[in-house]
Amino acid sequence: MEAAGNTVNREYYINDGVNSEQMRLFAESVRHYYHGAAGIESTFPEKGYRGDYVQDVAKRVSELYGRVTTERRPNGFRNTRRT
Repeated sequence: MEAAGNTVNREYYINDGVNSEQMRLFAESVRHYYHGAAGIESTFPEKGYRGDYVQDVAKRVSELYGRVTTERRPNGFRNTRRT
C-alpha cells in the first residue's frame, strides 16, 4: 500500500515466548493431542489451537520423545497450566 502512495500505519506484536498467553495455549493444545494419541484423558484448553498443524506437532513430539505415560512425560511438557 505504501508503494502505491498510501499512508500506512504499522503495529507490531512481540511474542516473547515466556509470558505469552498464545504460546501457553499452543503448548497446552499440543499436549492435549499428544496425550490423546496415547489414550490419556485430556481436556482441550479453552481457546486452544485446533488446526491440523497442532496435531502434526504433537505427532512429531511423540516421534522424538516416545509415547507419554502417566509416569513419564518429556521435559517439554512440564505443567503449563497456571495455578
